[in-house]
Amino acid sequence: MMATKSTPTSHDLFFKYSLRDLDIAKDYFKTKLPAFIKSKVNLETLKLQPDSFIESDAETRFADILYEVSFEGEPAYIYLLAEHQSKPDRLMPLRLWNYLCKIWMRDVERSQKSKGDIKLPYIIPIVFYHGKQKVYPYSMDFEDYFEDKAVFRKLYHAPFNLVNVSDQTDEELATHGCAAILEIIQKRIFEKELISHLKPILELDILKEIDSLDLASK
Repeated sequence: MMATKSTPTSHDLFFKYSLRDLDIAKDYFKTKLPAFIKSKVNLETLKLQPDSFIESDAETRFADILYEVSFEGEPAYIYLLAEHQSKPDRLMPLRLWNYLCKIWMRDVERSQKSKGDIKLPYIIPIVFYHGKQKVYPYSMDFEDYFEDKAVFRKLYHAPFNLVNVSDQTDEELATHGCAAILEIIQKRIFEKELISHLKPILELDILKEIDSLDLASK
């Protein structure tokens, strides 16, 4: 859900007014986009998008503009986020990822891609900073929020960990200790004869383990 706009500040208005002019925006991106991106996008296809993805409590400090652009012949976006405050935001990488995810979700919902194969568009993010501190003091890398980058990459640069009880037999699930009954019930929850599937595990030692737990104190 898009945020409700509060009264914009003068620098917010100037920023948006200037860069909503596509000629200004094209010249701006020609000097700001990385070389490997400029070779793939066609800035002559640049189109303004009407949405903002900033939360209402941050609107006096940030402004954003979303553009659609052709990226190797496919639809993509350039997302320009301006930081309108004298001090830089330590949480900028986290904030930026939040906005990017909102754009992807908007795109999926509008195109109904969830009903078929999903190929998300590339979003090229640019953060515009003009604070009093000339040297930007904080990391621009999302990984730096985490203590161990190797763990971060294993967790988030890989497929998520899926627990799929639907493709496991009840006998396999019954070996999962105190979680066995929970998993079997969830696996069979849509079946009319749920109780009949629980009968085999009622005789297992797992019930003794569960009975020994002090669940009442939890």
